[in-house]
Amino acid sequence: MERFYSDLQWRFLASGLVAAATLGCGNGKPSSKNPQGFPTEKPSTDNLPIADNLNFKNWSRFPVGTTVTWVKRTTNAKDWVKETTVRKLVEKTADKVVVEWQVTVERPNYETRVNPPNRTEFPATFRVPAGMNAEQLQAPSLKAKKVGEDLVTVLDKTHQAEVFTWQDGTESGPMEIKAWYVDTLPGRIARQTMRVAEKEFESLEEITSISIPREQPGE
Repeated sequence: MERFYSDLQWRFLASGLVAAATLGCGNGKPSSKNPQGFPTEKPSTDNLPIADNLNFKNWSRFPVGTTVTWVKRTTNAKDWVKETTVRKLVEKTADKVVVEWQVTVERPNYETRVNPPNRTEFPATFRVPAGMNAEQLQAPSLKAKKVGEDLVTVLDKTHQAEVFTWQDGTESGPMEIKAWYVDTLPGRIARQTMRVAEKEFESLEEITSISIPREQPGE
C-alpha cells in the first residue's frame, strides 16, 4: 500500500482531513438529537492557511488521456511479486484533476489478479491542518524527509529528482524506503525502493512507459 500513500493522503485531504484534525472543538454538550456529545457542525476551517496542491500542479501540465505505467518487483528469499500500476488523467479543470489508477498483480503459482480501477481527485488547493505544514503533507509519507537531490534515469532520459527517505515498521522488522520525485513526470514518482534487511525483502518500482496524447486546440 505504500505505493499509494500520497494518493490516499490527498484523498483524505479532499474528503475532510481538516475536519478530522480539528474534531473535538466546541462545547461537546449532549443534546436530544446528539446523545453521544459529538459536535453537530463541523468547525470552520476559514482560519487555516491555503496551500497549492503539487499533485494538481503536476498532472494539470499534461493533457487529458496522459497515461503512465509503473512496475514494482518485490522479492524475498522464497518468492516474488510483480505489480503493474497504470495511472491515467481522465479529467482536468481549473479546480481539480481526476486520475484513474488500476493495479495488476502477478506471482508464481497464482492466477494474475487484475484489480478494478479506482479514481483519485486532486483539488487545486487545500487547507493545511493546524500543527502541520504543506511540505510534510506533500511528501511521499508523513515520515519522509528530503535528503537532497539526485539524477535519475527514466526511459533513457535523465531527470533532476528530489530524494526522500523514511522508515516504516513491519512485522518482519524495519523497512527502509527511498523515493525519487520528479515534478515534470506525470505522477511525480520516478523511482522507489524498499528493503527489509532481516527478511531479505527488496522491491524496486520504476516507470516503464509514458503516453502523452497530442493536446487538441482549446484544451
